[in-house]
Amino acid sequence: MADSARRGGITRFALLLLGLAMAPANCALALAAYDLAPAILVRTPPFVAPEPLSLIAGYALSTILFLVFPPWVRMYVLGHELTHAIWGLLTGSKVGRIKVGSNGGYVQLSDPGVFTTLAPYFVPFYMAVVLLLRLIIGFFADMSPYALHWLFLVGMAYGFHVLYTVRSLMERQPDIREFGRVISYAIILMVNLVVFGYGIVSVTPATAGEYHQAVVRRTTQCYSLVANAASRTAHAAMRLADRGETR
Repeated sequence: MADSARRGGITRFALLLLGLAMAPANCALALAAYDLAPAILVRTPPFVAPEPLSLIAGYALSTILFLVFPPWVRMYVLGHELTHAIWGLLTGSKVGRIKVGSNGGYVQLSDPGVFTTLAPYFVPFYMAVVLLLRLIIGFFADMSPYALHWLFLVGMAYGFHVLYTVRSLMERQPDIREFGRVISYAIILMVNLVVFGYGIVSVTPATAGEYHQAVVRRTTQCYSLVANAASRTAHAAMRLADRGETR
């Protein structure tokens, strides 16, 4: 029992350190997405290209609905638990009973890993449903005249994901406590930033190669800043220690 508790404590401490080490990478991903932002703009009013504008409009409508109407908790919980279940199936877990209610829900899974536990916080379930529906219909009909309409729906679904994920994370979540808050938030933020970055690539002239270059450049910059700050701190501490010994 003591050995098991000790190993668990060591594992959680290692996950804490990993989560802290991921902070510069998350900063780099955010900056890389910012570097792609000019690709959204055009020179004529409304100064935003039609594709990203449709996404933004859908996101804005989702935000208005979120602020004006009572929360659609049951709908969010359904997507949340189905994401647990689908991710669990894909990673070899056995899925048992699923319960969805207005106050929360659960899904019974055998030996869920960290990504199965956190998947609902970084997988936009309803956005994936919209994209899958668009793909299926596209096999039978030409959807190109309705591209902006679909992007509007994608923006709505993505807004739903972001808004309700933030709302749920503001409450006490067993999923987050399972592996520790620091590593959980770090993973959730990282995957959401990656999805956001590739989302910009998908609706603008920016290429995946440009995004990857921006990620590498910003990652190098962020970790270099951290390394330089740590080096300066270490040198300052050594100087203070030397002064203390000379007194």
